[in-house]
Amino acid sequence: MIGKGAKSLQKFSSYMALPAPVSQKSYDKINDKILRATTIVANSCMKKAAEEEELLTGSLDIMVSGDGTWKTRDHSSVVGVCTVIGAESGKVIDIDVMSSYCKSCEVSKKLYADKSKSSYQQWQPHHAMSCQKNHFGSSSKMEVEGMKNFFRRSVAERGVRYLSYIGDGDASTFKDVCEDKPYGINTTIEKVECVGHVQKRMVLRSINTTS
Repeated sequence: MIGKGAKSLQKFSSYMALPAPVSQKSYDKINDKILRATTIVANSCMKKAAEEEELLTGSLDIMVSGDGTWKTRDHSSVVGVCTVIGAESGKVIDIDVMSSYCKSCEVSKKLYADKSKSSYQQWQPHHAMSCQKNHFGSSSKMEVEGMKNFFRRSVAERGVRYLSYIGDGDASTFKDVCEDKPYGINTTIEKVECVGHVQKRMVLRSINTTS
């Protein structure tokens, strides 16, 4: 029942005649602990991947491939995932989950209907540190914001600069990253076209031309 929430866990336990599971509050605490632990491990692995990329290229200025995906099609998803991968090692250097929805926030609307009460005042600051809602724009902007975050924190968190960017042909993402000037006004980021996407566009245009 992982990923289905406390309510689904309660239903499953009921159907299987199992003892009642933990409460919503305890369920959220367990999820928070798992999130913190996995985040630490993931960041450690990705930092090592950045160090390996630096060794392979012999420079702090490396080439990365970036892309984003969504949980559902048509850019209407409330969840998106962005990643950057080292061009030489092929390993993930950074990843970000962009979400415009938080399950705990939705549950809190029922548990803490009156936000003036002390119970909500105690819950809110604690939840703010682990709130899953970190995107407030449209779904189509998730990839753009994710990539901008990667470039902004690359020096502080990975110790490298992404000065060559292998993109998927989405000019708007690269344009926004460049305009953000993550490495200062005098540093230029190079765009490298992904061969796979170029081939895809050529095939589609050939088909459209002959049809």
